[in-house]
Amino acid sequence: MMQFTITRDSDNAITKTVSAGALSLAESQVLTGHTLHSGHYPPDKYDYDGTDFTLKAEQPVQPFIFQPTRAMLAQMYNEMSLQGFDIPAHVDGIQSKAHARMLIDQAAGRARRRFVSPGLAVNDEYRQVLTQATQFLSDITQTTPPMIASWALASDRTDIAAAQNIIETSVLWESVLNATYHLRLNGKSAVDDASDADYKSVAQSYIEQLEAI
Repeated sequence: MMQFTITRDSDNAITKTVSAGALSLAESQVLTGHTLHSGHYPPDKYDYDGTDFTLKAEQPVQPFIFQPTRAMLAQMYNEMSLQGFDIPAHVDGIQSKAHARMLIDQAAGRARRRFVSPGLAVNDEYRQVLTQATQFLSDITQTTPPMIASWALASDRTDIAAAQNIIETSVLWESVLNATYHLRLNGKSAVDDASDADYKSVAQSYIEQLEAI
């Protein structure tokens, strides 16, 4: 899903963020006197000055009594990540820009996998069934391809409706790929451009956008 932010023209306030599979769906949620922007800029973390979105100042540091727990959790997240566990990042566990870029890649991978059934060669299966659906809809007088027939039976649809559903699903999948590709590359670039003081929060922002897909 693509991510958008809506601001109010009168005072540049961020009113809400929306997720939509297409730009037209996002535009339908924009009221008069508001503007739609591409990107995920939640109002609790960003300000808008009429031109750019900027991260809000960091919140005051928590009392010392909470620090040992935060440090312990950050270390646990980091160690699990280094051991190969693919888990959401903890901002306190980001150790370097290279590590931040790796975590953004992992978040993009998780976003893609949420739309794909687990297992080996699943992407090849999806491509094959999409090919069968496209060919079948181009000439519905032909014998129903086996994968289309299987999906029609499993989903309680007619053969034509099953093929159309496969095409619609492929469009959604393409939008997910486009969104993750955009956020992944832009996120890593933003991390590279950020200062040493800011790159962790920048990385966390893009990771959260990818987790929201």
